[in-house]
Amino acid sequence: MESTHIKTTGPPSPSRFRCLRPEMLHTAKLAFTEMEHIGSKAASPWASPLHMVWNPNNSWRPCSDYQRLNLITELDHYPMPNINDLTAGIGDARIFSKLDLKGYFQLPVHPDDVPKTAIITPFASYVFH
Repeated sequence: MESTHIKTTGPPSPSRFRCLRPEMLHTAKLAFTEMEHIGSKAASPWASPLHMVWNPNNSWRPCSDYQRLNLITELDHYPMPNINDLTAGIGDARIFSKLDLKGYFQLPVHPDDVPKTAIITPFASYVFH
């Protein structure tokens, strides 16, 4: 699979980590320990803060807050196919299936852009490949 480029304009936009309540901090540490097989601890000038989201299953989920990075990222003018184009090809089909890829960690990032994926937490900074 071809790696994804994150085309940006301007200098890096670093952020400071956000303080977390003890239960959020504990959950984040566990999650990042589990995710170290897809990422690694590393310092980066592109650090985006960690944001914790409450899940319907009564647990916290770590997310990255890439708002500042998004402000300086060049737009992809054709990011996904139009849903109408996709559904037009279904025809008379009656059986459908789906494949759950968890919706993240699926696109390889170009090595030059790995520092832009950095997330800063109270306990370390991580980049993802």
